[in-house]
Amino acid sequence: MDSIDELSFKCVERWTNKYSKSDYRLFWEGNYYDSDVHDCAELTSETLEVLVRKCVNVLAESGVTSNTQLALYLPALIQMPIAALAAIRIGAAFLPISAMEESVDELSALLKHSSCEVIVSVDGFWSGKLMLQRYRRVLLVRHVTPNEGVPPPQKHILARRPYYLYKVNMKEGRDVWWSKLFACATTECKVVTVDEGDAAVLQAVRNQQSLSLVKRSRADLRKEIENLEQHIDASGVCFVMCTNDAYIAIVAMLAVLHSSAQLLIVIFQFIADQL
Repeated sequence: MDSIDELSFKCVERWTNKYSKSDYRLFWEGNYYDSDVHDCAELTSETLEVLVRKCVNVLAESGVTSNTQLALYLPALIQMPIAALAAIRIGAAFLPISAMEESVDELSALLKHSSCEVIVSVDGFWSGKLMLQRYRRVLLVRHVTPNEGVPPPQKHILARRPYYLYKVNMKEGRDVWWSKLFACATTECKVVTVDEGDAAVLQAVRNQQSLSLVKRSRADLRKEIENLEQHIDASGVCFVMCTNDAYIAIVAMLAVLHSSAQLLIVIFQFIADQL
């Protein structure tokens, strides 16, 4: 962190130090639940801080610096705000891309124009009964595929994780499992000095004729977060709906955390008992 006023610090450590470390800060509701299984996650203030700090070191080990441009090609998962906060702390400009976007040409254009050197993606995710495959990237979040050594179930159920019928072809030297890097990462972060005028986020701006990238400085991002924060009830849970505009989703998530409210992220729900 460059100072105690650093944006990432205000979203995480400020509240860990002020309130109980066991207070919940982030909730995630997954795609599936039935009478036996509820695909969800709950992160306490302390856990969120640990994950952000570990993510800083995971990105650093992958070569991310303040001069690096990073792509976050993710759906509505807890890794989205965690990776964004880590990139902000390092001083690396990041390009948020919605993994719901299925246009290969647009994705190719975004990555080409941004010149991103490192990409954080996901092996796949369920949207209802449709599984969207999002891999072949560098830092890969294991979300759908099973952990090694875990025996398969007697019955494979659509929309439920893990899904044993889905295999990911990892390319050695390019693709790395996020979980393996996190297991070895420490929570000690080096001090990084950054300028408020430096680019923090690359925002994809689309119109009917073209696709362009607009650089948002750290000061710009801070202003947008603080403006949105004024409309958030910091005493409760704030639900952020993720659309295809990943930049807006990131700003909303960080505004919730910045306000000290609890963040709720929801991916499309598939309720087995109602079918």
